[in-house]
Amino acid sequence: MEKSKYNYTIDSVKLLLAATVVIMHGFLSRAEYKDSFEWHFIANYAFRVAVPFFFIVSGYLFYFTKLKSKRVIWFKHILKIYLIWLAIYSYGLLSPISSEEISLFAKAKTLFKYVFFGPRHLWFIPALILSAIIVPYLSERLKTKHHALLILFIWCSGCSLNYYMSYHGIYRYEYYSNFFFFGIPIFSVGYLIAKCRSQLEWFVDKSVLCFSILASLTILESILSFYVLGKIGSASYISMDLFYTSIFLSASIFFICLKHENFNILKGKQRYLSMFSYYGHIILLDALILILSNTGRVTITMIVIPVILILFYLFEPLVRKII
Repeated sequence: MEKSKYNYTIDSVKLLLAATVVIMHGFLSRAEYKDSFEWHFIANYAFRVAVPFFFIVSGYLFYFTKLKSKRVIWFKHILKIYLIWLAIYSYGLLSPISSEEISLFAKAKTLFKYVFFGPRHLWFIPALILSAIIVPYLSERLKTKHHALLILFIWCSGCSLNYYMSYHGIYRYEYYSNFFFFGIPIFSVGYLIAKCRSQLEWFVDKSVLCFSILASLTILESILSFYVLGKIGSASYISMDLFYTSIFLSASIFFICLKHENFNILKGKQRYLSMFSYYGHIILLDALILILSNTGRVTITMIVIPVILILFYLFEPLVRKII
């Protein structure tokens, strides 16, 4: 970063947002909440800011990694982390690979998608790696304004695809939650913020105002989409991984972090705990759902959160090696 002072606020906000991801995957994303506007706003808008924020942080920090000529170290570390978590989540392959009813070609396809696109929430890492390869290339060859227009076009295209598929009741998140529609635009935002930081001081100074305006626009977008998708469209399940204002809303949150650097909620440990929560919560949810089969999803999610904290503090040295 340009300042020598470490920005603890970024890590603290990452931890808070990681908690929203756990809650989302735990119970908020369940279809039975569909008819509630409150659920629609929280689950499809307010709690969908987490992953865009993670990409912005990654893009911002990667700019300085590139300046320090440490890209090779960064890529090696990310690849190591990915392989570790792929191995941890390999239990998801047991059923399709061992099934005698599935063809050899279908098994190979499943394995290919698992390795190169990531299982479930781990799609984040392949998208991050590809974004880190492509975004600096774009930044070097395009004027900043052209780069910004390109990512805006890609983002809006991905959002439109997400809305179209939700409207028609098609749930295939991998079509839009990927490196192209999601990773490249949001990673670029963080990368360009770092590159043009001196020109963006107004947005940093007025970050709370920007956030308030964008939060209002997000509420408006959620109201319109709730009516169109829920009342007119054929959607039986709505999942808005991409919505138009989130790229700006998550950026405004990041600007707030740049202005207020000293929000340190766990004495520096929030960096590791936030990513451990993100990477590890699915396997814990799966385990507890299996063990507590007659227990509701809300209760299971409320159990998982303290379990994550306990495991982190019990095995902190190990956790630091796999994050």
